[in-house]
Amino acid sequence: MELRRLDPPHHDSINDVVFDYYGKRIATCSSDRIIKVWTLNSDSNSWSCVEIKGHGDIVWRLSWAHPEFGQILASASDDATVRIWEELEPEPQDGSKASKSTWQMRSSILSPTKRPIKDVKFSHKDLGLKLACAGVDGYIYCYEARDVFDLTSWELLYMSMFYQERLPIKV
Repeated sequence: MELRRLDPPHHDSINDVVFDYYGKRIATCSSDRIIKVWTLNSDSNSWSCVEIKGHGDIVWRLSWAHPEFGQILASASDDATVRIWEELEPEPQDGSKASKSTWQMRSSILSPTKRPIKDVKFSHKDLGLKLACAGVDGYIYCYEARDVFDLTSWELLYMSMFYQERLPIKV
C-alpha cells in the first residue's frame, strides 16, 4: 500500500473524518474552519479536493445524509450553528467534461441557546431526513427537514437536556 499526501492540507488540527455511504469519498473538518471533501479517482488512484467555507469558528463534526436524499453533508461548529451543505453537479458545456462540483450551504441552524454545537448525526433513512445535534449547553436537539426537496427549512422537533452544567458555588 502506498501512502499519499492529500493536498491541499488543512492548516490546523483535523477534528473529524467521515466516509460517504459508498466509501468513495471522505470529508474532513478542522479547527481552521474549513471542510474538505475528498473524492477518489479510481482510474488515476488520486484524490481531488473541494473546500467548503462558511463557518465562523472551529468545525467539530460532520455527517453524511443517506444518498437517497442527495449528496448532503451537515457540519457542527463552535459558531453555534449546524450547517446543511448540498453538492451541486456542474453542467457540461459544449460536450466538454464538467468541471468540479461545488457545495452550497442550504441552511444554517442556530442553536436555540446560541452555544457551540459539538456533534451532529443524520438519522437512518427510514426515519426521514432528520438530524440530531449535541451542544455544550447540555442539550440534544432533533430537527427534521420540512421538505426533503427544500433543505432551507428545518423544524425543531424536540430538545432534551442530557446533563446539567455545574456552576461553581460561591461560599
